[in-house]
Amino acid sequence: MIFPLNLYSASSFKEGIELFENNEVEEAVYFFEEALITDPTEDVYKYLAESYNILGNHEDEILILEEGVTTGIGDASYFYFKLGNAYHLLGDYKNALESYLQVITINKKYVNESFLNIGNVSVQLKLYSNAIDNYSKYLELEPNTTQKRKIIKMVFVLKKLLKEQLDQLEEEKKIDEANRIAKEEAARLLEEERLSKTALNEDLEAQREAKARQLEEERLLYDSQTRDLEQDKRDFEIAEEKVLNPPDPDIEEQRRVLQLREKELNEREQRVLEAEEALKETELALEKSRQEAMESEIQAPRAKTEEEIKAEESAKELAEFNRKKIEEEKRQQELMNDILQSLEKIGENAKGINASSEGAFGELEGSGIDE
Repeated sequence: MIFPLNLYSASSFKEGIELFENNEVEEAVYFFEEALITDPTEDVYKYLAESYNILGNHEDEILILEEGVTTGIGDASYFYFKLGNAYHLLGDYKNALESYLQVITINKKYVNESFLNIGNVSVQLKLYSNAIDNYSKYLELEPNTTQKRKIIKMVFVLKKLLKEQLDQLEEEKKIDEANRIAKEEAARLLEEERLSKTALNEDLEAQREAKARQLEEERLLYDSQTRDLEQDKRDFEIAEEKVLNPPDPDIEEQRRVLQLREKELNEREQRVLEAEEALKETELALEKSRQEAMESEIQAPRAKTEEEIKAEESAKELAEFNRKKIEEEKRQQELMNDILQSLEKIGENAKGINASSEGAFGELEGSGIDE
């Protein structure tokens, strides 16, 4: 391959056209690329894009066509129409559809052809209703087209496919509705089962609580009956003790009198102690008075006054009275002790009698005479 010496020469585009017309498309691409750098005109974009189309390099074709659209050079309808064809050949039907719609929006050139191609792309996308509409629009714009018979036949087939598609969609809707109803029914049954289980669990829990309360009541009743039984047993033992050992009224009375006298004796003993304490205090006071008097006599001997003599006599009389009182209390104490000991001996003799009676009762009971 021979490359031109001047890469930026204005003749690059012409040389590219000559090679293109001689079907030397691959060599022409290099010159068109050079021309695109030096002088990017609308024709350069068109020839370069068409060269890539002929070579089957639709990816580079799309790049050149999109660049032509972006630069805003020349007729945008042409670039969009060729973009739609390139995308269509690559199987990118969605971008092809969008490119053809751009042509219709611009509404200058290639509009009729775009309706036809939109119909073709819609068939590939299974947009049968859209395909029918665009084929019909194309027939309105091109009523004498040589492809009329083929297009009418295609529309007929598409209508049949569309009906089948709609029927299928309707059937799918019915199936979806049936599935929805089935799911709702299943959910309802599950909810009923859950509520039933919940109610059953609540009922079982209520029964368990009722049984627990019943057991607790029975336990409390049992405890109460046990306490009553124990009390009855104690009462029976007390009653039995009373039957076996009946109380002696005389002994009880003597015991009561003894307790009263013992209490009185304790009170008297307390009074004796208090009197002794008072006597000690009096003697201490008298001794103190004597000491003071002796000290006074030593310091300044003098005759006792009448008041002092009376005080001494009163103190002596009080001391003598207290002494006699204490002796009397002691005598009473001894007497009470003698009486108390006498009563205790009587009580012991009474207990011995009861013990003998109990033994005799036991012998009679064991001999079977009661029968």
